[in-house]
Amino acid sequence: MHITTTLGTGTSGYCDVWNKDGGSTPSWWHAPCDQRYLAPGAHYGGGDIDVDAFTFNDRGYYMTFSTRTWHAAGVWTKITNLQDAKCDDRNGVPECWIG
Repeated sequence: MHITTTLGTGTSGYCDVWNKDGGSTPSWWHAPCDQRYLAPGAHYGGGDIDVDAFTFNDRGYYMTFSTRTWHAAGVWTKITNLQDAKCDDRNGVPECWIG
């Protein structure tokens, strides 16, 4: 998994976000960002750390807001300041939920 805390302001790369507003409606944004690897089982964010978006650069994943959708490898999901994302491995395929 990769995460960013600099969506829209990063300087080292770009994140192709499918939901620019952080909801379940598609709205594409090629945003500057700095990407950070997050190892399986690891946690990042909370307190003073605000994770803006996440992806899986090496494989596609399922994302559930109100409905379950498939996103290709490298497609970023934005989360708002009031949301958190939880992901799990389902038979080798990442499955994520927004809470």
